[in-house]
Amino acid sequence: MASNSFIAMCGTSGAKPRLYFEYASSNYSTFVKSISPLERANELASQYVTIELNNTEGTFDDFLTVHTELAQKAVVKWGFGNYVNRAGATTISFHENTPNADTIEDSAELFLDNGFEAGAVIRVDDDVGVGINDGNYTCASVTEGVITLIATDDLANEAAGDATTIQSELLNLFTGYVEKVIHDCKTGIMTITIRDRLSQCLEKQVISDDQETEVKYNWFDAFTLNRQDAKTVSNLVWEILTTYGDLDDTASTANTDIDYDSWVAWGVAVDGGTYSIFDLGMVANGETVATVLDNIKRLTESMIWQGSDGKLKFLSSYQTVVGQSLTTADIINATWQVSLEGRINIIWVKSKYLPELDYFYNQDWYDVDAYGPTTEPYIYQTEWESDRCVFHNSGSGSSAQYYTQEKLARTAPPIRIWMLESHLLGFVVDVGDTIILSGLYSDPEIIVTNVRMDIMNCTSTIIGYQKWVFP
Repeated sequence: MASNSFIAMCGTSGAKPRLYFEYASSNYSTFVKSISPLERANELASQYVTIELNNTEGTFDDFLTVHTELAQKAVVKWGFGNYVNRAGATTISFHENTPNADTIEDSAELFLDNGFEAGAVIRVDDDVGVGINDGNYTCASVTEGVITLIATDDLANEAAGDATTIQSELLNLFTGYVEKVIHDCKTGIMTITIRDRLSQCLEKQVISDDQETEVKYNWFDAFTLNRQDAKTVSNLVWEILTTYGDLDDTASTANTDIDYDSWVAWGVAVDGGTYSIFDLGMVANGETVATVLDNIKRLTESMIWQGSDGKLKFLSSYQTVVGQSLTTADIINATWQVSLEGRINIIWVKSKYLPELDYFYNQDWYDVDAYGPTTEPYIYQTEWESDRCVFHNSGSGSSAQYYTQEKLARTAPPIRIWMLESHLLGFVVDVGDTIILSGLYSDPEIIVTNVRMDIMNCTSTIIGYQKWVFP
């Protein structure tokens, strides 16, 4: 997540970000000629990015001669100013100069040698512990020994002595692995295709270890319905990702594949503590991890997507994430549409599937909730939910009801979709963010579902829906 200093710089007129490209932990930013647009979306599908590199000096010839060069990690980042990393310095002091701008001083006078420059957003960390000046700041000017911050940045007086690290704040835009390389020997252009790092996990089948010649169903439960080894929804998803998808199972923020904090917060929302809000069962019959996750996110009205750092992120409709507050000055263009397409005001749900009988135990169940008009002039539209892979274990009054209420809150009236075109501020927006668009139509709140970033032109497109609010 970008810091407030970084976000403020994105909204500054004339701010010019710099693109960084890392491959196998080495910086090859100076070789980049172009990069295709990037997209983050509320869907579990493979994402690709194409980068053109200058290979006139043969820098990337190893792609053609060393087969292990493929499938190495590649990261696209961007930030403001040069990439700098002054690590473990004991000559750094901090000065609160009100009413003048605050300053960071280096008695070794190495700021210019290290590459610090005006307009850069930097991160300060006390290597010994949590320092009083740990945080993110923007450089207004830089000399050999002094960084002067912008007027709104505030420091506390702190003498030199502690080992301190100051480095650029860089924001990941895409993380993946090189899948294909094409070299034009005449022009020297090397075109590499990078695939998001989780797509191979999502294509794996959910089957047991002993299913060598025949796919048989496996029972999974998200609650205690007299089933063995019942689990909450969040733990069910964790098992699918780590056991069947072979993702990192580290239960901390150190996890390299799963955004642990968002998974925990999502679990609080969908599990509801001891008793599961969404009481789901699952019968695995060889479906892919992506198929199972898509079904779970649909039946819990959740978002599951791949973040810019390559990790899976989670958000429930019960959660609210405040993102950017955009104004008409921040956008190039804004369009919206309201349509009956996709509108649903009655949902029929079959629940508690018994695979051995191919039978849903509970009767067909539906709910018409007071989230929007269900009479003329709006027409009735019906959704029929009878999934045999992931299903509700209970109907009226619990899991299926929670699902229908959340779905109807979004779809009962005509659907309202927004498309916003912005400059750099769109690059710090993520799927699931709630954007408050001030200055238009009573400041609508828009829940982001897609973000498309055109790095070469520094423009972005944000797509999202607006929930209706009823008295």
